[in-house]
Amino acid sequence: MWYVIQTLAGEEEIVKLMTEKYLPKDCCAKCRILYYVKKKRYRGKWHEERETLLPGYLFLEADSPWPAWRALKRITKFSRMVKNKGENEIYPISTEEEAFLKRLAGDNGEIEISYGMIEGDTVRIVSGGLMGMEAVIRKIDRHKRIAYIEMQIFGEAKMVQVGLEILEKQ
Repeated sequence: MWYVIQTLAGEEEIVKLMTEKYLPKDCCAKCRILYYVKKKRYRGKWHEERETLLPGYLFLEADSPWPAWRALKRITKFSRMVKNKGENEIYPISTEEEAFLKRLAGDNGEIEISYGMIEGDTVRIVSGGLMGMEAVIRKIDRHKRIAYIEMQIFGEAKMVQVGLEILEKQ
């Protein structure tokens, strides 16, 4: 099951390392940060950059959240387990949300750049992380080579960016 750890944006890597340090050795929990790859142009060339998909959030893959909860109590940086609204229980994200994130990011936790074509009013992805997921694309910024996708996370709809390069428009 996947649980969510919230921290300050930009401190995800530090909190991940500290959580893994303080987790008990017999605990088989795994902390992960989800990234996406995008292209950015500077100094006259296109460069691939890695950005955080959900800034301020880490995902904990574990059978129980309590060892991680105890480890977070020892960390000096702001970090907390996300709980259900109005309740004091730590629940994992839903199986649908977990399946969507696994399909999107794969095993390595990184969404690769997608390549696609625009045919009339529809987008067809030919390769990359968004392949077969054209229905979740809400907006495309061809200049920045970014697609905005809508995903359900924490029980609400959220717009996030992923890398998308349009190869051809017909």
